[in-house]
Amino acid sequence: MDGSGPSTPFRPFPGFRPMARYRGYSADFFDDRHFVLLGGSFATDLRLVRRSFRNWFQPHYPYVFAKFRCVYSDR
Repeated sequence: MDGSGPSTPFRPFPGFRPMARYRGYSADFFDDRHFVLLGGSFATDLRLVRRSFRNWFQPHYPYVFAKFRCVYSDR
């Protein structure tokens, strides 16, 4: 990728099953117009936050709750 746009379409993993408490959260966005955004933000429901959490976005969204952080080991 050259940095000019998104690269990974938001699609289900093999064996995907919607969460019982939020059935439309992911499946409604498997449309090849949404792309993967890893992690959550302050606006993500705490019940959904985990290291493997995949969220979604569209490139034209003006406000995406996304940041990054750098982590290093002092070992």
